[in-house]
This record gives sequence, C-alpha cells and structure tokens, in this order.
Amino acid sequence: IVRGFVPEFLETFDFAEPASVIGRRDVTTVSTQALYLLNDEFVIRQSGDAARQLLADAGLAGSDRRVAHAYLLAFGRPASGAELARARGYLDAAQGGGQPAPAAWAGFIQALFASAEFRYLL
Repeated sequence: IVRGFVPEFLETFDFAEPASVIGRRDVTTVSTQALYLLNDEFVIRQSGDAARQLLADAGLAGSDRRVAHAYLLAFGRPASGAELARARGYLDAAQGGGQPAPAAWAGFIQALFASAEFRYLL
C-alpha cells in the first residue's frame, strides 16, 4: 500500500491507516460493505469469471455438483441440503425466466460473495 493512498474498495472494508502500525483491524459491520459486493463492477466481473470456470469444468457435471463446489471454494465447507435446494430453486427460476446459464450462475456466485459468511472470519 502506498502511504496516503488506500484503494477505495479497501476503505469500504475499513482498511487500517497505512501510516500507523496496527496489528489487528477493527471489526465493523456497515451496509456499504454489502452494497459494494452487490453493485461493484469488479465483483460482478469476478462473479462472471468464476461462473464461466465452474461451467467449463468437465468434472462438475450437474448443478448440484457445481453448487457444492462453489460453496467449497467460497466458504471452505460443503453446502448443506437446504443450501443446495435454495440454489437449485434460484438457478431453475433464473434459467427458466430466460436468463442464460452463465448469467444465472454469475448471479448465484455473486450472492455467495455478498453473503455475511463470505465477508466475516469466524
């Protein structure tokens, strides 16, 4: 980090002042963090890229396997049965509503990125 210049996205997540020596950052919960993950162009692009990779992986045939893999990548844990069912419902509705598969998957992955579990270390 260049002293005196903190990138905007790091400020959103309360990055420590670069001129100070701080061993641990403050824990904050602000709506701008969630809004950033839902609206920022960088996050939208990353969601799309992750969706394309997920769909291109030949070893992940089937929505349930892709959803399970997405949960593993995002949270480091398997998806629960309820999470698999919710994701299946969302993807079926999004694709049935005329949204192409990559866009539906990008929306699903962006929802994972915007979740509280993704934002916070437990």
